[in-house]
Amino acid sequence: MAAGRGKRMKSLTNNTPKCLLRVGDKTILEHQIESLHNCGIKDIIIVVGYQKEKIKDKVKRFKGITLIENERYEETDNTYSLYLTKPCISDSIIILDGDLIFDPFLLKMLVKSRYKNEFIADFKKEITKEDAKVVVKNGFATAVGKDVNGSAVYMSICKLSGRFLKMFMDELFRLTQICRSWYSLALNNLLNKERVHVMDSLGLLWIEIDTPHELEKAREIYKKIKEGSKHS
Repeated sequence: MAAGRGKRMKSLTNNTPKCLLRVGDKTILEHQIESLHNCGIKDIIIVVGYQKEKIKDKVKRFKGITLIENERYEETDNTYSLYLTKPCISDSIIILDGDLIFDPFLLKMLVKSRYKNEFIADFKKEITKEDAKVVVKNGFATAVGKDVNGSAVYMSICKLSGRFLKMFMDELFRLTQICRSWYSLALNNLLNKERVHVMDSLGLLWIEIDTPHELEKAREIYKKIKEGSKHS
């Protein structure tokens, strides 16, 4: 998902989508696409909005990319962006926020996992009020979102399949009709109907980039990932 402007990045996103900011030798988006390709995922949907033509130009060298425009990106959040993908999805998806830098092994673990529905969570990160949290019981999520009293940070990476995916898309649509929200609300509303496993990130490095400071931190984390380090 790469529709938003990333206003907290200040002047860095005045003329550039956040997903096209550089971390190391590539943009955030290029890192993500290459990680997906290396896991055997060839069909990638990118929801665009702000500075969409720049994203279109950047990804034209990759095969299997579908761009979906959220024309209402200024007035909606990622619940609406995700719902726009419904005509393009089938029986299984992996959802990534467009501002994440992460160790590619995290994605490989998720793809290879035996669980059809799964979140990745960081049980070691110090939790802040800005984090989406997940409540975990016996390895499965019972609640997720910024306002829940969770014991781990939801990393905004998940795999959804089958019946749960269909319910999720229906819930996204319902929410778009009544409020502006994050897709974690749709997930949270369904956790009493289907079990969703929570995968431990095992200390592998990652960061969500919302501020200039976090961008600089992401560049340091990427160096460690590239060097093969697992711990900050």
